[in-house]
Amino acid sequence: MIDDYNEPNSTLDVGEFIDYLEKQKALPDFIAIESDLVPLAPLLLEQLPIAERRALESHFQKLGRINCSFLVAVWHLARLGVLPSPPLRKTGTAEKSFIAEKTIAILPRSYERNEQRALGYIKSSSFSHCLDRIGYIFF
Repeated sequence: MIDDYNEPNSTLDVGEFIDYLEKQKALPDFIAIESDLVPLAPLLLEQLPIAERRALESHFQKLGRINCSFLVAVWHLARLGVLPSPPLRKTGTAEKSFIAEKTIAILPRSYERNEQRALGYIKSSSFSHCLDRIGYIFF
């Protein structure tokens, strides 16, 4: 997943990046863009207790956007197949499914707090049964 949502002035050229990954023989099977997760956010919001849902809707309205942690939760749930897939760019040649049995996020430790918030949203939702299918490696 490429974060274009929190970096509005990103200098990343996605096509160039994909070419680089291909040359390094490190091409992922799929590429998703974080802003494409925004339309899926209401599907998770609907699964939260009403008080939490209203508080988050108010928070998002004040921010003028959905926070990153919430979109991370949406991403995990889409990968696990409990929410619809966002638009994807398939880069691999094999017929692989986007839906995963488990997810593993590999991130710098500085993202751990945001990731814990994402897990909290999932825990509060009717998708809490998915928590044991989400893993992390922080460095």
